[in-house]
Amino acid sequence: MRLQEIVKYVSSFFPWIPSQRFLGISFDEPAFLLLCGLLGFLVLLSCSKTWARLTRSPLIFSLFYGSCFFIAGFGNSLGDSVQWKEGINGRYYMSEPGATWIHHWAYYFLHTYLNIGVQSSISFTSRIAGFFYLLAVSALSLELISREDLRRVSLFRSVFFVAGLSLFFFGYIENTPLAIPLEVLWIYLTVRLLKNPRWQNVALSAVVLALAALVHGRASFLAPAMVWACFIPSGSFWVRTRRVLLGGSTFVVVIAIAVSAIFVFDSRHIMGSHLGNITGGGNRKMFVPVNTLLSLKHWRELASTALIGGGLLMPLGLFGVIRGVLFKKDIVFTWLAVYVVADAMYLGVWEFDFGYFIDWDLIFSGMVPFVFATGLTLVRTRLPIILLVLPVVLTGVLSLAFGMLINGEPFSINKTPQAQSRQESSVCNQPGLQRVFYAGADLSNPLGEPESDIPIHQWNTITRTHPNNGRPVGASYKGYLHVPKAGTYRILLEATGNVRLQIGEMLLYERWSGFEWKVTLERDIKFLQEGWYPIVLDFYTKNYAIPLSLAIESRDLPLHRVTEKDLCY
Repeated sequence: MRLQEIVKYVSSFFPWIPSQRFLGISFDEPAFLLLCGLLGFLVLLSCSKTWARLTRSPLIFSLFYGSCFFIAGFGNSLGDSVQWKEGINGRYYMSEPGATWIHHWAYYFLHTYLNIGVQSSISFTSRIAGFFYLLAVSALSLELISREDLRRVSLFRSVFFVAGLSLFFFGYIENTPLAIPLEVLWIYLTVRLLKNPRWQNVALSAVVLALAALVHGRASFLAPAMVWACFIPSGSFWVRTRRVLLGGSTFVVVIAIAVSAIFVFDSRHIMGSHLGNITGGGNRKMFVPVNTLLSLKHWRELASTALIGGGLLMPLGLFGVIRGVLFKKDIVFTWLAVYVVADAMYLGVWEFDFGYFIDWDLIFSGMVPFVFATGLTLVRTRLPIILLVLPVVLTGVLSLAFGMLINGEPFSINKTPQAQSRQESSVCNQPGLQRVFYAGADLSNPLGEPESDIPIHQWNTITRTHPNNGRPVGASYKGYLHVPKAGTYRILLEATGNVRLQIGEMLLYERWSGFEWKVTLERDIKFLQEGWYPIVLDFYTKNYAIPLSLAIESRDLPLHRVTEKDLCY
């Protein structure tokens, strides 16, 4: 059976994943196997009483397991890091000011003092958020599970560690990862509130959920669960009502203060008439149409995405919620049922701009209550822990496999490559690069003779004539890039479709799958000497309206698009 036929057959089970995304993906890549092996080893350790005792402290557990997020990560920018290069963007500033402020100042300090790029700066905040995520999970585990049964405490933490939503903390470039630790902290505070409904617990729970909503708007959908948590603990109807009023008003006031601060002190950053996700996403829609809401396809694709995001054991968690409400009369499960319903309402009705695959972060962010339900149900079963470890490990492998599909390649190991093949200036005869246009994706059918050019293109009636009469077009640029001084340089590439970039004989990026999606790419590369280094840039795209742009910067070199002075052949 040919490769295309196999891909078509496998992808038919996942209609929301573009079939081209399966092309070129190999599941025997060293980086993928390394992460799977490390993850499986750490989960297996949870069976050990000695290990569970050593990592009992939330701080120790978070430091040790959180370090995994720094080993490897997304090679491609999967979010909107390009917008942070242009300053604070109004769309996010109004709808998610908490994340905007964090990203803005993280980029300012890391770029100014450590020469770290915008993509790396925001991915760094995601990885730090992973530490706080595990810290909140660890604290939650000790609140829920007997401290004498530390192996089940460790297993509960492992469920959160391997679930698909942990992909965020491998350096995902967006607001979502910053909200999830706050949401788990809110769960922890809510559990404490359910056990002891004092006024300070009510107020603290509401404040944390409000902060999560300011970081990512999805958390605002969870307000009904917060109100329910204020109401269900014991007390007279009047006492319960006062708790609800305190929690609800605290939630609203915290958000109102942040919004007021923007309008009063920082209104210059409010741009345009569209105030961010408050009135919908990029397509200006908030909710799916009724006909979509009633379609089986919508719910089937949501469920299959959620199964990856929440893990193979997610159905067990849903069963645990139903059982806990109907038979156990457990107050935590009684609250959790409303939490799950409120979250499911968001997942079901929110309009995803680019579909279930591209907007995977919006769906995966909704997996927190399901993962919580799964972990809680799992540790309360009477099955031996060793029988529970295998599905937990498989859940982690499924998560990493999906991360590979999103990334278009295995997660890259966080190591700066070193350029090879330095050349003297005598290799240069012409400025720019030698470029050839092609009609086919295999770059074997040239459209004309080689010409001198630089990789900055956007075809329209004003800039230039399209080389292939509006049909899909490719090109190959070859020559040398000038490096004025030894050091670490950052290469920035924007393109779409198939892209391959090689500098100094180091392959910095390759995605040749036919998946037409914009690439916003940063790659650091180390040059030991000044000089000219070979560069090859290939691309092929159907979406020729999106420009191809190559830029460079370093600690001593301001960010600029490459020009003829930087290139030769």
